[in-house]
Amino acid sequence: MKLKDKYFLIFIFLAALVIRLAFVLPSNDIPSADAYVYDRLGLSIAHGNGYVDVNGDAHTFYPPFYPIFLSLIYILFGHSYAAVRIIQALMGAFGSVLIYWIGKRLSGRMTGVLASFVSIIYLPFIKSSGLLLTELIFTFILLLIVYYLIRIQEGDLYTNLIMLGLLIGIAVLTKSIMLFFPVFILPAFIYGKKDFVEPFALKIKAPSRAENNVHSPLGLKPWDFCEELKKYLIIILFFCMSMTPWIIRNYAVYHKFVPTSAQTGIGFYSSYCPAKGIFGVLASPDDPVVIEAGKLSSPILSSNYLVKKTFDFIVNNPKKVLILELKKILYFWAPFDWEVVGGRWFNFIYVVLLPFFALGLVLALKEFKRFYPVLAPIIYFQIMTLIFYGSPRFRLPAEPYMFILSIMGISVCWKQVLKNIISGSAL
Repeated sequence: MKLKDKYFLIFIFLAALVIRLAFVLPSNDIPSADAYVYDRLGLSIAHGNGYVDVNGDAHTFYPPFYPIFLSLIYILFGHSYAAVRIIQALMGAFGSVLIYWIGKRLSGRMTGVLASFVSIIYLPFIKSSGLLLTELIFTFILLLIVYYLIRIQEGDLYTNLIMLGLLIGIAVLTKSIMLFFPVFILPAFIYGKKDFVEPFALKIKAPSRAENNVHSPLGLKPWDFCEELKKYLIIILFFCMSMTPWIIRNYAVYHKFVPTSAQTGIGFYSSYCPAKGIFGVLASPDDPVVIEAGKLSSPILSSNYLVKKTFDFIVNNPKKVLILELKKILYFWAPFDWEVVGGRWFNFIYVVLLPFFALGLVLALKEFKRFYPVLAPIIYFQIMTLIFYGSPRFRLPAEPYMFILSIMGISVCWKQVLKNIISGSAL
């Protein structure tokens, strides 16, 4: 790395950190709602009481990684919200550096520079540094996942495969919605290494003449397919290893296979049967289905019951479901961020970038194999929105990649403007 690049990375990190600290340190907000639960769980772990709620009962409603993260901070610095906010601000600042690296690697230095600048001043990213919620750390983990996915495309270091598998497992233990993401990285291996590394001008060992005559239905030669499959299986192995302690713990408590959390049932049911029909609101405690679920002997059984009842609703109410799906899409892409920033704050930067993102998305889809690492999170969260609840809060982890594609779209428009100006001058 050139010296000027190192200085620039330091500048990105410090600029993002200063802005975040200036915003979050004066805050005296006391955790409430979900943040309160995470705080209590973190304290319970820090005090050696285990992953239990305020009543001392085993907790499975939320995945464990963020409370464990909080517990480590509380062990080191005491019950300090300021310490949490400072560490999250550091992670957010390093996230801007990762955005620069990803943008530069896929679309050139200027894309990386401008995308990182947007992330530095983007209010939802700044605000999330000060919240005791999973959004900041989850966005950071996802950036690392994309980083290692690109690194794997560039080379065959098995440490990258191991890190990617572990990080996907950690992401699932942070947000259950990531459970199916391992399936979405499979195309990176099905397409084969050659198609991915050509944009980075890496050397590939030429196969023998005899080998060139053999192909698989996927366009890969058999030995290449086996090699790519082996890499993917290494990722899955370490993904499963990172999940195993949590699965074992849940089985010991509930005698059921629980890969994520008991939150799935109520979240799934509420996305189709919200209270008073208001989309985005949890199902009412007075809902007969919710009451019946609460009578069951464990939260896991309750969750499974709610999932079953949701499927029944989907099958029996296709027209209502169609309307709900349209609402989910609108909520997911809405320019008003009422959950992270609060109120009816209008996301001006997002609105300005949105049409350029659409253009950048078209460009990236034309080179799908090359840009798959940044397309995968966007596609994945849009699909998950159709299944579960969608809002700007759930769009947040995908926004770094939207910034990168937006800058690509702006670049194309700018080049066209310059071309027109030059053409006009020539005339």
